[in-house]
Amino acid sequence: MKDLLKKIFRFLSSLKLAVILLIAITVSLAAATFVESIYDIPTGRYWVYQAFYFKALLFLLGVLITCVALSRIPWKKAHLPFLLAHLGIILLLIGSWISQKFGLDAQMILQEG
Repeated sequence: MKDLLKKIFRFLSSLKLAVILLIAITVSLAAATFVESIYDIPTGRYWVYQAFYFKALLFLLGVLITCVALSRIPWKKAHLPFLLAHLGIILLLIGSWISQKFGLDAQMILQEG
């Protein structure tokens, strides 16, 4: 059982998974851009940003970043920039989740002059 957990942890903190995950997120965001330009923003939101697969990709990104940071234990002073960068990404993911759950979506029209 302990070996299985180590293998899962190694997989979740692997560079290969990170590259695949980032490519999947990039393709999803590119698709959202095309959907929004062809149709409209609510359609892109429905088919990409609020879709289960996109939320799963972002959640997996958060898990991966957490596992990568934990894989460096015991942390040394030299790891501080690495840890702060990963903590920043995790905070952005948490903030985007909070905004999606509890935020207000609105538009403000600005006119010239």
